[in-house]
Amino acid sequence: MNYLLFGGASSVGKSHTIYCLAWYLLSIKNYKDELNKMPKEFKDFCLLIEGIDKHGKAVKIVINSPTDDPYSIKQLKLFCDTVGHVDIIVSSFRDDNFNYRKSLVSKIIFI
Repeated sequence: MNYLLFGGASSVGKSHTIYCLAWYLLSIKNYKDELNKMPKEFKDFCLLIEGIDKHGKAVKIVINSPTDDPYSIKQLKLFCDTVGHVDIIVSSFRDDNFNYRKSLVSKIIFI
């Protein structure tokens, strides 16, 4: 499994960037929102998309816009457990002396 983590200070656009990435994959790259969870307007979300990568391989991606507070980490873990095997997880974390960063990394290791 691969991870793409967007890091940065609070309120700099990490979640919005993840939202834009999801829309790009869905609308330009023809990935499918298998659970129909993509919000029409920007707000926090967690979704599973599936598509074909540039090598012709089927890919399952979890895109998670909430950041690294304990509740969001647990919700991401539960979502990943529910959907089964995924190839890539996209999420974010705050790096401005935020106490839960170590918790996020340790949780991801055990997903």
